[in-house]
Amino acid sequence: MVVRGKRLLMVAMILTAAACKGDERYSEPLTVLHTEDQNSSYYHYAKAMYLNDTGRPNQASHELQSLKADTSNHVSRSKIHCWFESGQWALIAQLPPEVWQSFSDDAEIQLIRAKTLMQVGQASAAAIVFRNLSTTYPNDEQVQYYAAAFFLQVGAIDRAQAVVHGVLSNNVLKPKHFLFHFLQSKLCLARGEQAQALEHAKKSVALYPRFSKGWLFKAMIEEKLGAINDAISGYKHFLDLVGGDESVEKQVVHLLFSQNRFTEAADQLKSMKRPTGVALGAYYFDLGLIEWKADRIDNALENLKLALENDSHFVRARLMQIEILAHARRFDDLCVALEKWMIHDGSDLAPFKALMMVRSVGIPEEKLEALLERVQKNQKASYLALLALADLQVNKNEHVKALKTYRRLLAAVPAGEMRSRVWFQFGYTYHALNQSAKAERALKKALECDPVYPSAYNLLAYHYAKEGRNLDAALELAEKAVRANPLSPYYLDTKGYILSKLGRIPQAASVLKRAHALAPGDMVIKEHLAQAEFGDISLTDTAQKGLEYLMNGRVTAHVVQPPKHTTAAGF
Repeated sequence: MVVRGKRLLMVAMILTAAACKGDERYSEPLTVLHTEDQNSSYYHYAKAMYLNDTGRPNQASHELQSLKADTSNHVSRSKIHCWFESGQWALIAQLPPEVWQSFSDDAEIQLIRAKTLMQVGQASAAAIVFRNLSTTYPNDEQVQYYAAAFFLQVGAIDRAQAVVHGVLSNNVLKPKHFLFHFLQSKLCLARGEQAQALEHAKKSVALYPRFSKGWLFKAMIEEKLGAINDAISGYKHFLDLVGGDESVEKQVVHLLFSQNRFTEAADQLKSMKRPTGVALGAYYFDLGLIEWKADRIDNALENLKLALENDSHFVRARLMQIEILAHARRFDDLCVALEKWMIHDGSDLAPFKALMMVRSVGIPEEKLEALLERVQKNQKASYLALLALADLQVNKNEHVKALKTYRRLLAAVPAGEMRSRVWFQFGYTYHALNQSAKAERALKKALECDPVYPSAYNLLAYHYAKEGRNLDAALELAEKAVRANPLSPYYLDTKGYILSKLGRIPQAASVLKRAHALAPGDMVIKEHLAQAEFGDISLTDTAQKGLEYLMNGRVTAHVVQPPKHTTAAGF
């Protein structure tokens, strides 16, 4: 096909229109033109139009470079459109004034100019163009909308209000009033007028019920005002219109959960598109939490199982699983879950801490002991099960059994502070059994380790002070413990107690006051402070018995650092 000049342009435009409508016969319409025609400026212009109309503005812009010398309006218009749609704001902003002058009566091009000036940070220049446009084209809803939105964005609230008020008073633009009630709602919100903002948002969606942005904004205002159930309805209406929005769907789930509408929250979450990869574990975890709150225990556990299948190291999912089973008193299932966790993550303290926490729900101690023995056999290289087992035995005052477990521990733990902790626990246990010599030997063994567990210093120091010997060495040991943890009231109390034994009463009282300030409810510290300040005091038989009781149980308070624990593991 050989055509010339403007006829070529007309043919190209017809073919381009056919291509844009999906006619496959003209998927690349300009290829039907003769090679001679492809050297024509009309060809390059037509090709640029075609590329831009089919969503390829960057290629269109490149094609227009061959028409650099052509300053005709139709070429300039195409350049401006292509640059704007491809985000080449700087090229538009650099156009000389005479180009804009040639489009002085063209609202569409002037609107592009105003938007471009805004994009390149020339807000003052953009404001001038927007003011001229809004005055010149009062019946152009696009001009008025973008002008009002611009003024609102830059904080020119009064100017934005004038534009919006003008449109809402203009019957010609009545079909578009829903857009300007939407903007009026934003203006009210910017002034802190939340109730008025909600009224205009309601008017917006009443005028055009399919205005999705209006429903979303209305729901956001309702949520802000605390009308949560109305907000939920609004968000759901928005989702019905747009077909889905992950962030809004998550917000609906969150709000339903906050209103204790757990069944609906679960159904909403299930209706969402399921994520892939690691995020799938979090999805099942959230669903498990909601199902639990909805009192659908089996559903909750099934979802947590799926979460762990997707991410076996998901600690929060394991903890929730343990908590649900504990509350449901499903102790056999609880033990199975704990055992799997301990074996899967053999070096993680979390499952062993969880085990110590669930003791309070009444799970039989023998079940836990049997569980720990099984885990120890499976994980012979790990000593955590033995630590937890010893802790159970100490808490049951089964000190002889605990000593046997500690001997097994010594063969399992590596050198360092953990070994020092085990020897310390030997010392504590012997102390509780009133086997003074063995307690002292074990504590000295704890001090031979590197590093030393600070409570070993403290217990040996207290041991010497109670027996009234080696007080200078005891003070040195107590000071080492305090240096390791200056905020331990128990370490400070031991130091003050020793100073009092050495007759250094003012120093003793000062240290004991610091200990009392850190643990004001500790009766042993109170007693030591009273003795330091007032000397030996006469106690009634009842008080004496109470003091002896406190002193007999004192080891537990003094061998640990807050939070209180009595074992080497610190569970």
